[in-house]
Amino acid sequence: MSFEANSDRSINGIYSLIIGVAIGSLLYIALPEVFQSLIDVMNNKIDTIGK
Repeated sequence: MSFEANSDRSINGIYSLIIGVAIGSLLYIALPEVFQSLIDVMNNKIDTIGK
């Protein structure tokens, strides 16, 4: 019984680790795109205000 509980816990840990790595890599890829688009929008607004 205790062995099954330990194996379940380790499998859950592996799954959460895989999910965490997947989410982390997705954020690492997606965040620069989001920041770049935000910077572009801000630059456009500043340009329109300046003109």
